[in-house]
Amino acid sequence: MSTPLPNTAVPIVAVPPPPPPPPPGGFGGPRSLTGAERDGLRKISNGALIGIVGAVANLIIGAALDANGFTRALLLETKFSAWQTWIWVIAVLAFGVVLTLIELAWMRDGLRRLPGPSPELAGPLSISRLVYPGLILVFVGLAVLLGTIGTVLTCAPSGPGPAAMTCVRTGALWPLFAGAGLAILGGILTAVGWIYLAIGIRRLERRYHQSLVQVGAILLVLFPLLGNILIWVGLRQVQELPTAPSG
Repeated sequence: MSTPLPNTAVPIVAVPPPPPPPPPGGFGGPRSLTGAERDGLRKISNGALIGIVGAVANLIIGAALDANGFTRALLLETKFSAWQTWIWVIAVLAFGVVLTLIELAWMRDGLRRLPGPSPELAGPLSISRLVYPGLILVFVGLAVLLGTIGTVLTCAPSGPGPAAMTCVRTGALWPLFAGAGLAILGGILTAVGWIYLAIGIRRLERRYHQSLVQVGAILLVLFPLLGNILIWVGLRQVQELPTAPSG
């Protein structure tokens, strides 16, 4: 008995295989990293490491300012030391500014190195450049403030009230206002640029689905030390992905 021939009038529909399961972390997550991606992520994580050191330096600066009586001097509660005693504080401040500038440059360079069209990073990369002039203005303003406030407060007031104003040399107040104005303007520019840098790093979560990077970017604005630690740890985990073969 012969086998009947297939009926060519009936179309044969091929059933496609089921799609592969999504990678860990959600849809669209990479299974491997290109060499350019790895270089960019390494640059960002190194910037976060520099940021950790810079955040510690900033904590030291704050403690040094308070220990030398900066707050008490502003409240006219004690005589403010001459500017010579603040040289080391200004030096530590300069060190912290330099580290922050290096952190910013490395993170921005790392974001630029990431391959593929990244229109969501264009705005943060552009506006984050405000941190450069902002930090310089903050440093100059604080240096002027620390260097001249000792010439304004010339005695230690014994109590509150109008008598306290006799210890203030009003003719030397203009450098204080100039320094404070520069520091405030620089602080505004730095805050805006830093927020947009954090936005750019936060958007890396869309590509790599690493929640630690997202949380670290959010904390980077208010708690730089903790934010940089989380960013560094999160990017180290992303870099554990295999490298894609070069085509």
